[in-house]
Amino acid sequence: MGKVKAMLMDAEENPFIACPECKGSGVETAERDVPMSFSNPYGYVEDYERECVNCKGAGEIERDWEDI
Repeated sequence: MGKVKAMLMDAEENPFIACPECKGSGVETAERDVPMSFSNPYGYVEDYERECVNCKGAGEIERDWEDI
C-alpha cells in the first residue's frame, strides 16, 4: 500500500490527531514570574505545568482536512 493511500485510510478511521503543542499529553510547560516580596522587586522565573491551551487537556485535536 502506498504512503498516501495509508495516510488517507488512517484519516478516514480517526478524525483526530495528537496535539502538536503538548504532543498528546494534554499538559504543557509554561513560565511565570514569582516576586520575592512587595519591598524586594527581584524574584525568579518558575516553570509549571498547565492544561494545554490548544487541545484543552484532551491531548487530541480535530484533523485539519486541508493538510492532507
